[in-house]
Amino acid sequence: MGEFGRTPRIGQVVMNGATDKAGRDHWPHAYTVLAAGGGVRGGQICGASDNRAAYVLDAPVTPPDLQATVLHALGIPPGSIITDRQARPHVASTGTPVTGLF
Repeated sequence: MGEFGRTPRIGQVVMNGATDKAGRDHWPHAYTVLAAGGGVRGGQICGASDNRAAYVLDAPVTPPDLQATVLHALGIPPGSIITDRQARPHVASTGTPVTGLF
């Protein structure tokens, strides 16, 4: 996985002045993640995009949901409180695990 998707068409969408029309710019609307190991059942597809792979149509997973899913796979409850070096409490994740992957 990466921290962003890429435009669904090469040279068709220019998001900013730094993009040249021969490439693919950042695309935050839809991207994929390959999950394996940690109890994930193989051969699954979770969610769907439109026919251009540009926008999510079904079962969106947010970055906090992905984070919560990884924590779940590690046996860490996503709502766990983690204390930083200044003794401030933080919730490990505000997302909801995608438990259907396991």
